[in-house]
Amino acid sequence: MALWEDLASWRGPTANRVPNGMVEVRGLVVHIADGTYEGTISHQQDPDTETSSHFIVSREGDIAQMVDTADKAWTQRAGNGHWLSVECSGFSVGSPHHASHPGWERLTDEQIAALGRIFARVHEECGVPLALTADPSGTGLGHHSMGGKAWGHDKCPGPPIIAQKPDILAAARQVARPSGPTPSPGLVVRRAAP
Repeated sequence: MALWEDLASWRGPTANRVPNGMVEVRGLVVHIADGTYEGTISHQQDPDTETSSHFIVSREGDIAQMVDTADKAWTQRAGNGHWLSVECSGFSVGSPHHASHPGWERLTDEQIAALGRIFARVHEECGVPLALTADPSGTGLGHHSMGGKAWGHDKCPGPPIIAQKPDILAAARQVARPSGPTPSPGLVVRRAAP
């Protein structure tokens, strides 16, 4: 695994990660940032926040990569070593900023397309099935709250984005190439050492 610079702008590295810390890749977990694109990037670059994600997606569909896919990001606690993660620029209904950003609790069409491209790459590179899951032990496209309190949050990304997961899956299916051999359970595909 590596940096996906043909897909995302490299905005790392962040200190908030564990190098080569991925145990396995079960899929991609969708989050809502409760922030803007640049604000979320800045937040993750600050080592004092102790948070990070592999990717961040703007409302316009721009993709930033913050953490190498071989490294463990710090975004969903117990799920960190098993799932790649993506924060989506937006504000959940409970956020104090939601009132000044109406509609930001849902993904834009551009975000759905960008998430589809990321999930298609996860499928191609890691052998993850193009499927939806709400099970932390499952595989496919998940969401933060599926891990409950063990994953640090039981409301992220919120019902509006969870309801959009089939749209992300459809976008991924439109652009995905067949995946390579499916890794055995527990096997992590690692990038070659330089």
